[in-house]
Amino acid sequence: MSGPGSFLQSKGEVFSHPYSSPPVWGGVIVGDAGANNIVFVSNSGYVKLIKSLPAEPIIIDAAVITLGSEVGMMIPECMVGLKYCAQAVPTDVEVNGSWIYYSALPGVPGESLGVGKVYRANLFTGNTQLIAEGLAAPTGIAVSYDNTIYIAQLMGDGVSVVNDGKVTYALAETGGKLMTMRLR
Repeated sequence: MSGPGSFLQSKGEVFSHPYSSPPVWGGVIVGDAGANNIVFVSNSGYVKLIKSLPAEPIIIDAAVITLGSEVGMMIPECMVGLKYCAQAVPTDVEVNGSWIYYSALPGVPGESLGVGKVYRANLFTGNTQLIAEGLAAPTGIAVSYDNTIYIAQLMGDGVSVVNDGKVTYALAETGGKLMTMRLR
């Protein structure tokens, strides 16, 4: 069953939606919000998978049911308290040394639930570490020379700052305009 009123499900469509693309030596790294992965594309067109993002779990609660109904998904009350594994959508990618930093938010209906996360993954070992969570639609990342991480949130507290594992908020105004720039 699909269409309006269908139960919460992922159809697993195959498509590409390049969302972020920091340049690196020999090519570009692409965060693909359609394929839910991060790839390296060489200058000659060779494509190599760097990271396939695993599903992001969401606990079904009243907020999820409300958001689901707004996009035409019927979520039965009996699912309250259960875990739904939403597609992880990379919204920005940055490179700093041997690490890629990326923001991810769970796809429908999780974009505005405040459950976005930022990770970093080592380009050589594949080791992935959670940097910050509880973010409301993280859409931009910048990493400074001293490894301070700045995270822009589309629906949250403006800009979060992560320094030595601690998250603080540098800008928590709404309605203003933010300008982002690379901090290198």
